[in-house]
Amino acid sequence: MFSYIARSKVATSRYLVLALLTGAYVLSVIDRGIISVVLTDVQNEFSLNDTQLALLGGTAFALFYATLGIPIARLADRSNRRIILAASIIVWSAATALSGVTAGFWSLFLTRVFVGAGEAGCTPTSHSLITDYFRKGELARALGVYSAGAIIGMLSGFLLGSVLAQHFGWRTVFIALGIPGLLFGAVVVLIVRDPRYDSPGVASAPPRLDVPLRESLGDLLGNPIYRAALFGHGFSLVCFYALFVWIYPLVERSFELSKTAIGQYTALALLFGAIPGMVLGGLLTDRMAAYNIRWRGWLPAFWVLVSTPLYYATLAADTASLLFIWFGLFAFCINMHHAAAFSIVQIAAKDHQRALAVAMVLLVSNLLGYAALPVVAGYLSDTVFRDMGANSIRYGLAVVGLASLVGTSFFLLAARALGRQRIADG
Repeated sequence: MFSYIARSKVATSRYLVLALLTGAYVLSVIDRGIISVVLTDVQNEFSLNDTQLALLGGTAFALFYATLGIPIARLADRSNRRIILAASIIVWSAATALSGVTAGFWSLFLTRVFVGAGEAGCTPTSHSLITDYFRKGELARALGVYSAGAIIGMLSGFLLGSVLAQHFGWRTVFIALGIPGLLFGAVVVLIVRDPRYDSPGVASAPPRLDVPLRESLGDLLGNPIYRAALFGHGFSLVCFYALFVWIYPLVERSFELSKTAIGQYTALALLFGAIPGMVLGGLLTDRMAAYNIRWRGWLPAFWVLVSTPLYYATLAADTASLLFIWFGLFAFCINMHHAAAFSIVQIAAKDHQRALAVAMVLLVSNLLGYAALPVVAGYLSDTVFRDMGANSIRYGLAVVGLASLVGTSFFLLAARALGRQRIADG
């Protein structure tokens, strides 16, 4: 681990670096999400069915984003992270821009694959760099600021994409929002520095480059602190992902509200709920962990537990206004755990495996949150609860919500393991 003095030598301003890393995250979320804005236009032009739309909107990106995160993170742990991050930005931005000139389903599917492949290198690499630039006592708040980039990206993508699509067409959306990333990648190369490689003599010890992947994975999964954070975060985010995936059908089937209105209310809930939750969660975690490191596990366990009844209140709301109020409160509480969870990950991981550690967390959370349990909710709606009519999806989501209790349990285990390590370290 690099000392704070060493960190100050490798950057004009570590906050500038944090801003650039957060900006990269914003761009990545914009580029991954804008396809949802133009799906109907794409469907009409290419004469696609709903299954093909689902493949374009989710599968093409999510599977490659989750699985390629491991080898790319491995590369980031063994080479210059500045180059890896810049290359990732350029790849996903170019793929986004090329999406605007595709000729059919398969060409658009392929560009979405490359968007996912490029973005797989963003968060693991950025988290690893942030850990070098900020002290342990500042880590959660720095990661909280970075994580807020996801919500900013969601809001920006919906707003910019809607305006561009309405006035210039869906192809312009991809081209206009992809090109800025190419320039941003060049900025990252010029400004961001990797303390391991760009400032000789600063590192207290060079990273180990000869550790086999199997050994690194075994080391991480054998660490009770990391293992608890890995599954705690994965199960805790299931409710947020599932509700986010199903928010439009949930509202449309129960209330007379247009898609535009749903988007506006959802954006407000995220703006005033999710963003403050991510930032304040990091600040509170660092403050409380200064007194007792176990708060890094206790706090996410508390916030996930508190968010659970708010999740069910959202499902049970009998008016649209009440639903979005509950959703905003839920978004605040569930995102309060985010920075704490990733601070545990970085504390548990060794220098040569930090990007890999984050990639594993993203793999679990994406497979659970995007690829599995939202589909389970839909399956339950179609089968077990099909006689419930418009409320069938509410019951399906209610069953899926039980996963959050599993997440709470894992974070309590993380707190206990952190306490034991502190005693052992003296």
